[in-house]
Amino acid sequence: MFTGEADLPESSKSLTLLTVNLVLSSSRPMHQSQISEDVTLNCEVWGVHDGMEVEWYFQKEGRGKKLFPGEESHISMEQGVEKSGDLSLTVRGVRVQDEGTYICSVKAERHKIQQILQLQIRQPPKVTVIQNASPTIDLICRTDRYFPLDVKIDWLLNGVPIPNPDLESSSHRRNSDGTYNLTNILKVPAPAGETVPDIYTCSVSHVSVEEPILMNISITSPDIQSKTSYISAVNQVPCSQKLFFSCNMVNLFIVTSVPFTFVLVIIIWIKIHKTRREEKKMV
Repeated sequence: MFTGEADLPESSKSLTLLTVNLVLSSSRPMHQSQISEDVTLNCEVWGVHDGMEVEWYFQKEGRGKKLFPGEESHISMEQGVEKSGDLSLTVRGVRVQDEGTYICSVKAERHKIQQILQLQIRQPPKVTVIQNASPTIDLICRTDRYFPLDVKIDWLLNGVPIPNPDLESSSHRRNSDGTYNLTNILKVPAPAGETVPDIYTCSVSHVSVEEPILMNISITSPDIQSKTSYISAVNQVPCSQKLFFSCNMVNLFIVTSVPFTFVLVIIIWIKIHKTRREEKKMV
């Protein structure tokens, strides 16, 4: 009800009655969904239901079309909507192409009203980081199957942003389902000497996530990696008191990074020598 009496001249005072036959409402005019999810676009009518006509329309990029829930497999409406007043449309297995504007339209007697709803696709990226060590160290950060297009990639070293990083980046590649991929490559120097490992972080920001996605990778000096592999070989060789000198010679060769093939020859010689001594004792 609307009254127009307040602050009006005496001659203009009047009482106006407004009668509303239909009301359309939606609890959520804006909806967001990931790919393959089911989403229900809420639309409810209040008022006269007899003889009511319900139609749904879809608009995207300046083009529109009428939807037919009974004929299209991935959209549906509840049965008996004219009586219940629930005109909601369910989109099953949401796809990128389902993003757009949906219009819930109701006709009853001489009246026509509409409710406009938006569906946005927000697909977070899948992030992986790998190392390519030929001949320099390249750290490859892959962001796959995200939507919409814009994505931001930053690199950190031990938790601190890298100033002027040496980067290579691919162009955005579109997948068959409408999502996008992007590859970012960071060229880094090898850690010098026997230092603690460097921790590199690929930080990916996207509208689908509130906080950046962080993926870490540890880079160790090549010298440390090679010595570690040699020492692990030594641990497999049992040292007895009679072979103390020979075993320690093997340790010495390994620590000084003698080629692994030469170390294996020494180990084999030790085992043969030990076997012959045991055979002589038995005789």
